[in-house]
Amino acid sequence: MGLLASMYSWRETVKHYANRKDTTVLVFDNRGAGKSDAPLGRYTTTMLAEDTLELLDHVGWTKSRSVHVNGVSMGGMIAMQLALVAGERIKSLCLTSTCAKHQNPPRTRLESIAGWIDWFRPKPTNERKVEVLMGRLFTDEAWLDSKNPAYPEFRTNRERVFQIMLYRVTQSKTPRVSGQVGQIAACLTHHCSQENLAKIGQQMPVLVIVGRQDMLIDPACSDVLYKQVSLEGQRSHVRLVSYEKGGHALMVEEEEAYHKELDNFEAQSETFEAKAHDDRK
Repeated sequence: MGLLASMYSWRETVKHYANRKDTTVLVFDNRGAGKSDAPLGRYTTTMLAEDTLELLDHVGWTKSRSVHVNGVSMGGMIAMQLALVAGERIKSLCLTSTCAKHQNPPRTRLESIAGWIDWFRPKPTNERKVEVLMGRLFTDEAWLDSKNPAYPEFRTNRERVFQIMLYRVTQSKTPRVSGQVGQIAACLTHHCSQENLAKIGQQMPVLVIVGRQDMLIDPACSDVLYKQVSLEGQRSHVRLVSYEKGGHALMVEEEEAYHKELDNFEAQSETFEAKAHDDRK
């Protein structure tokens, strides 16, 4: 998951897969956040990918082409590095709201700096923390003020998202300073080269998903990702999906459409696997 976010952020995705008997879901807190340790020292996305690989080993997910990987924001950066160190284990890779290297958000530099200062300034209440976070993640006011028939107990999406995020905040430990600094450093120093992106696209199906109103990671980063992984569109097993009104948290804001894309993409990865098997004969 993303910068300093806990595994509770995967709530909608876990719910989506919950009734599928053929699927097991693994969600976890990255080093430095949630209930994971926050050791002192420099963190890198490669280090966090190695943490993920050790966890996959621990739970026995070691078979070739057996794992569908989805990384969001910083998690997408980690997923790229995981694809480089353990590509043979990955059946498909989804990169959501992420980038190949750090760039300033799609705002002026002054706005960006002010946003970071406001984010890390101590908040008097959990409710205030949620309000600030919602302002970063969701930009479509019409969507926030509308009602989702799938959740009749809430009057609006704004009310639903607020209650969900408030639960996450109250259930998660405040990250230690070492974890905050470590994860920020990992994001700022992340870089997956054009050569490595092309290598990832050679090994596995890749789905790049972006919200065009993302205020945390420049949506143009996803265009670059797609072009470099797909070799300018030459690889049909690499796809780009855009949500014109979507922000950063697409699994919430575009919940039904987002998870339908995952289902379709994972089904299509079977075709890629069959073709790869034929090519090896």
